[in-house]
Amino acid sequence: MKEMKRLDINDNHIGIDGAACIFQMKGVTNLNLKHDSIRALYLSNKHIGDAEAAHIAKMKRIDYLDLEFNQIGDVSASFIAQMNGITKLYPQGNQIGDTGASHIAQMQGITHLRPQQQ
Repeated sequence: MKEMKRLDINDNHIGIDGAACIFQMKGVTNLNLKHDSIRALYLSNKHIGDAEAAHIAKMKRIDYLDLEFNQIGDVSASFIAQMNGITKLYPQGNQIGDTGASHIAQMQGITHLRPQQQ
Protein backbone atom coordinates (compact mmCIF):
# COMPACT_ATOMS: atom_id res chain seq x y z
CA MET A 1 0.00 0.00 0.00
CA LYS A 2 1.76 3.18 -1.19
CA GLU A 3 -0.70 5.80 0.06
CA MET A 4 -3.80 5.65 2.17
CA LYS A 5 -6.46 7.93 0.73
CA ARG A 6 -9.28 7.17 3.16
CA LEU A 7 -9.30 6.10 6.78
CA ASP A 8 -12.55 4.88 8.31
CA ILE A 9 -12.42 4.03 11.99
CA ASN A 10 -16.08 4.49 12.89
CA ASP A 11 -17.78 2.18 15.35
CA ASN A 12 -14.77 0.33 16.71
CA HIS A 13 -13.01 0.25 20.06
CA ILE A 14 -9.86 2.12 19.12
CA GLY A 15 -10.19 4.52 22.05
CA ILE A 16 -8.65 7.92 22.66
CA ASP A 17 -5.06 6.67 22.87
CA GLY A 18 -5.36 4.81 19.58
CA ALA A 19 -6.98 7.78 17.89
CA ALA A 20 -4.21 10.07 19.18
CA CYS A 21 -1.63 7.73 17.64
CA ILE A 22 -3.41 7.84 14.29
CA PHE A 23 -3.46 11.65 14.38
CA GLN A 24 0.30 11.72 14.93
CA MET A 25 1.16 9.47 11.97
CA LYS A 26 3.55 11.23 9.67
CA GLY A 27 5.00 8.25 7.87
CA VAL A 28 4.31 4.82 9.31
CA THR A 29 6.96 2.70 7.64
CA ASN A 30 5.16 -0.62 7.92
CA LEU A 31 2.17 0.87 6.04
CA ASN A 32 4.02 3.43 3.93
CA LEU A 33 1.52 5.99 5.13
CA LYS A 34 2.23 9.67 4.71
CA HIS A 35 0.42 11.96 7.13
CA ASP A 36 -0.38 14.26 4.20
CA SER A 37 -2.09 11.60 2.09
CA ILE A 38 -5.24 11.14 4.18
CA ARG A 39 -8.12 13.14 2.71
CA ALA A 40 -11.12 11.91 4.73
CA LEU A 41 -11.54 11.10 8.41
CA TYR A 42 -14.61 9.41 9.85
CA LEU A 43 -14.29 9.86 13.61
CA SER A 44 -17.80 9.85 15.03
CA ASN A 45 -18.33 8.63 18.60
CA LYS A 46 -14.63 8.62 19.55
CA HIS A 47 -14.58 10.92 22.63
CA ILE A 48 -12.45 13.41 20.71
CA GLY A 49 -11.75 16.60 22.63
CA ASP A 50 -9.28 19.48 22.58
CA ALA A 51 -6.03 17.47 22.56
CA GLU A 52 -7.18 15.18 19.75
CA ALA A 53 -8.60 18.11 17.75
CA ALA A 54 -5.21 19.82 17.95
CA HIS A 55 -3.64 16.73 16.34
CA ILE A 56 -6.36 16.49 13.69
CA ALA A 57 -5.82 20.16 12.77
CA LYS A 58 -2.24 19.33 11.75
CA MET A 59 -3.60 17.17 8.93
CA LYS A 60 -3.82 19.93 6.35
CA ARG A 61 -5.00 17.84 3.37
CA ILE A 62 -8.21 16.63 4.99
CA ASP A 63 -11.25 17.69 2.97
CA TYR A 64 -13.91 15.51 4.65
CA LEU A 65 -14.16 15.46 8.44
CA ASP A 66 -16.86 13.63 10.39
CA LEU A 67 -16.60 14.48 14.09
CA GLU A 68 -20.19 13.75 15.07
CA PHE A 69 -20.96 12.91 18.70
CA ASN A 70 -17.60 13.63 20.31
CA GLN A 71 -16.46 16.16 22.90
CA ILE A 72 -15.77 19.01 20.50
CA GLY A 73 -16.22 22.39 22.21
CA ASP A 74 -15.20 25.94 21.39
CA VAL A 75 -11.45 25.30 21.78
CA SER A 76 -11.59 22.18 19.59
CA ALA A 77 -13.64 24.07 17.01
CA SER A 78 -10.95 26.77 16.85
CA PHE A 79 -8.37 24.09 15.98
CA ILE A 80 -10.62 22.54 13.33
CA ALA A 81 -11.33 25.98 11.84
CA GLN A 82 -7.61 26.24 10.97
CA MET A 83 -8.02 23.40 8.46
CA ASN A 84 -8.44 25.39 5.26
CA GLY A 85 -8.92 22.37 2.99
CA ILE A 86 -12.13 21.08 4.58
CA THR A 87 -15.12 21.13 2.25
CA LYS A 88 -17.37 18.75 4.20
CA LEU A 89 -17.65 19.06 7.97
CA TYR A 90 -19.97 17.12 10.25
CA PRO A 91 -19.76 18.44 13.86
CA GLN A 92 -23.27 17.44 14.99
CA GLY A 93 -23.72 16.16 18.54
CA ASN A 94 -20.89 18.09 20.18
CA GLN A 95 -20.68 20.96 22.68
CA ILE A 96 -19.86 23.76 20.24
CA GLY A 97 -21.07 27.11 21.54
CA ASP A 98 -21.33 30.52 19.92
CA THR A 99 -17.56 31.10 19.97
CA GLY A 100 -16.80 27.77 18.30
CA ALA A 101 -19.59 28.29 15.78
CA SER A 102 -18.10 31.66 14.84
CA HIS A 103 -14.75 29.96 14.20
CA ILE A 104 -16.40 27.38 11.95
CA ALA A 105 -18.43 30.07 10.18
CA GLN A 106 -15.17 31.67 9.06
CA MET A 107 -14.05 28.54 7.20
CA GLN A 108 -14.02 29.59 3.54
CA GLY A 109 -14.09 26.23 1.73
CA ILE A 110 -17.04 24.51 3.42
CA THR A 111 -19.61 23.28 0.91
CA HIS A 112 -21.38 20.75 3.17
CA LEU A 113 -22.01 21.37 6.86
CA ARG A 114 -24.28 19.39 9.13
CA PRO A 115 -24.88 21.83 11.98
CA GLN A 116 -25.76 21.19 15.58
CA GLN A 117 -29.36 20.25 16.25
CA GLN A 118 -31.00 22.23 19.03
